[in-house]
Amino acid sequence: MEIKILFLLFLLFSSCSSLTTNNNKFVSRDMKKSLELNNNIFELLRFDYSALKNMIDRKCLSKDFFKEIDTIKKLHRNKPNPLYQVEIGLCFQLAGEFPKALYYYDRVLSGIIKNKRLKSSVYNNLGIMYGKRDQFDTAYGYLEKALIEVPNNFVTVYNMALILTSVGRYDESISLINKFQGNSHEHIQLTKILGVDYLSLSDINSLEAKVVNKLDDKLSEIIFLRAVIKYVKTGDSKVVYELIKDLEDLNPIYQELYNKLVRILKKQIREDEKKSTNAQFFKSGGSQINFS
Repeated sequence: MEIKILFLLFLLFSSCSSLTTNNNKFVSRDMKKSLELNNNIFELLRFDYSALKNMIDRKCLSKDFFKEIDTIKKLHRNKPNPLYQVEIGLCFQLAGEFPKALYYYDRVLSGIIKNKRLKSSVYNNLGIMYGKRDQFDTAYGYLEKALIEVPNNFVTVYNMALILTSVGRYDESISLINKFQGNSHEHIQLTKILGVDYLSLSDINSLEAKVVNKLDDKLSEIIFLRAVIKYVKTGDSKVVYELIKDLEDLNPIYQELYNKLVRILKKQIREDEKKSTNAQFFKSGGSQINFS
C-alpha cells in the first residue's frame, strides 16, 4: 500500500518536482492564473475607500481606460493624495502595463505614507506583479513587507502561501497558514492550498484529517481530494473516474493535478479492460494473445 501511495503521488507531482526556488519559476500557468484571480479578490476586499471602489466599478479596462486615467490624474493634481497614484498604478497593472504601474507605485512608496493599510496594499500589488512575471524572490519580498505593515492580512497570507506552494516549499506554506487567524471564508480558501501542500508531501493522513474532513463535501476541490484518497486506498480507477469526470469550478492550483489524475485513470482503465479481454480470450481457448 505504501508503494502504491508513493507511486501515485509521484505520477501526480512528477511535473512539479523539478521546480526549485533557484529557477524562479512557478509550477504552471494554472498557478499564475490563480494569482491573477486572487488579484481580483484582493482589489475587492482590501479597501474601504470610496474613490477606489468607484474606480473598480468603472473597471479601468473599459473602452474609456485612458479617459479614466486622465480623470484620476486631474483629481490628484487638484488635491494631491497617494491614493490617486495607487489607483493609476492599479489601472495600469490590470491592463498589464508593468513599467507604468511600477512607476506610480514607486512614487507612492517614495513619499511619506502614514496609512499602513495603503502601504501594505501597494506592496501586495507589487508582489502580485512580480509573481506573475516569475520573479519569485522579489515577489515574496514585497509580500513580506506587506505583512509587516498589516499583520495577519488574509490576502497577503494567501498570496504568500500560494507562492510557497507553487515553488515546492510546502512545509513553510503549511506553517504560514496554520498561524493565520481569520473568518470561516478565509480559512476555506487557505485550506484549499493546504490540500495541495499535504498531497504534495504524500501526507494522506493530514490531508484527510485537516482538509477533507474540514470542508464541505460539495466543494469541487474536496471531491477531487476524496477521489485521490479513494484511488490510493482501493485502486478502483473506474469508480474514481466517475466521481471526478464532470468536476467544474476547481481552484486553478488544482487544475494541473486534476488533469494529470484524469490521464492516469483513463490509462489504467484501458489497461484493465485490455487485460480483461485477453483473459477472457485465453479462457475461451484462444491460442494467440496480444498483450501489446
